[in-house]
Amino acid sequence: TGHPGRRRTYALIQRNYIWKGLKRDVARWLRACRACAIRKTPRPMRHGEPGIVSDKPYPWHTLGIDLVEATATTSHGNRYILTCTCLFGRWAIAVPLPDKKAKTVGTAIFNHILAKFGPPKRFLSDCGSEFINAGFKYMCERWGIQRFTTGGYQSQALPTERWHRWLNSAMTTLANHFGQGWDDYLQ
Repeated sequence: TGHPGRRRTYALIQRNYIWKGLKRDVARWLRACRACAIRKTPRPMRHGEPGIVSDKPYPWHTLGIDLVEATATTSHGNRYILTCTCLFGRWAIAVPLPDKKAKTVGTAIFNHILAKFGPPKRFLSDCGSEFINAGFKYMCERWGIQRFTTGGYQSQALPTERWHRWLNSAMTTLANHFGQGWDDYLQ
């Protein structure tokens, strides 16, 4: 699971196993994990509510979408990850992609988001060319979705960027254990 923290790791292990000193052993194991020490940083405790996305009255109203580039290309030819988060409940979808061409991204959004879950009221993305092209604009108009863009790399403006921090941390940890076939265990 990518070492999701002391409490969550303890809860996951406690579902199937129990022994004397389990909490202490979990804490010691996570402190000794080299991948976690290199990749994870302490999170700010007072980060505040992002002002631009404060109007999200119900689930699936506003979706944040973005792309992450992986460190290695997999055997299936995937190099990018399309990420989509519901800004109301922070539920996330991650889709491996071979490239970040507008057609590839648009097809993935259609197949993995719109066709499975229906259209949201609005998309929030950065100014990447895959999200501000004519094809994406047409798709949003056809499905009745409002589009909003922010500046890039601003986690306070696009909360999906904050989820990328966790995703990168978890994928690094998993890659250390299972190799570079990250698209096999992305979900």
